[in-house]
Amino acid sequence: MYALCRIHTWRRTFGDSLSLNMFPTNLLIPTLQTTGIILWFLALIPSHPDVQKRAHEELDKVIGRETWPTAEDEKQLPYLRAIIKEVQRVHPAFLVPTPHISTEDFVYNGYYIPKGTGMVLNLHTIHRNENRYPNA
Repeated sequence: MYALCRIHTWRRTFGDSLSLNMFPTNLLIPTLQTTGIILWFLALIPSHPDVQKRAHEELDKVIGRETWPTAEDEKQLPYLRAIIKEVQRVHPAFLVPTPHISTEDFVYNGYYIPKGTGMVLNLHTIHRNENRYPNA
């Protein structure tokens, strides 16, 4: 039902061809984000047994071994959440994020950026800044 509502909205807004071309992408992108995070986690965690052990201990303490964690348990699992955020930092789902538009004139590192300028952030450089992330 959700998918049909989305198609109807896009047809009304963009016309048939664009809406039908964008529909598969809209369904696929969230899947790729989740899959990418899981795959990178599985690739990285074996080389960090200390992190794996601490995460396992946190899960056993908070959840136990008789049940599965739920979304409500997340706030009680800060170490596991930090691991997920670190995977997202080191290997973001999208290297080129959504472009931004400057809302006012400003100067950055000696460069004048006028209001209305389109900007795309370099996540690779931002997330590997050794001043902010010493082990980047």
